[in-house]
Amino acid sequence: MLQDKVIGIYCIVDDILKEMNHKEHRNRKFSDSQVLSTALVSAMLFNGNQNKALSYMKSHMCKTMINKSGFTKRLHRLNPHYS
Repeated sequence: MLQDKVIGIYCIVDDILKEMNHKEHRNRKFSDSQVLSTALVSAMLFNGNQNKALSYMKSHMCKTMINKSGFTKRLHRLNPHYS
């Protein structure tokens, strides 16, 4: 089931960030784990279509969701750390 795969991706990403002692701003409503998981879901399950991945995550996984612009900015800010 697709939702099980997405949950697995999120859990792995979140565990890796915790193991790396990743720090993020406390007041964020959308975590860096969610940003990276959404990017992976986009690449792995939606042929790189970030809009579809964001829509899926909003409807199935995340109560609060950032818009495409905010997602892209956050993803690019994380890029130097995890590429």
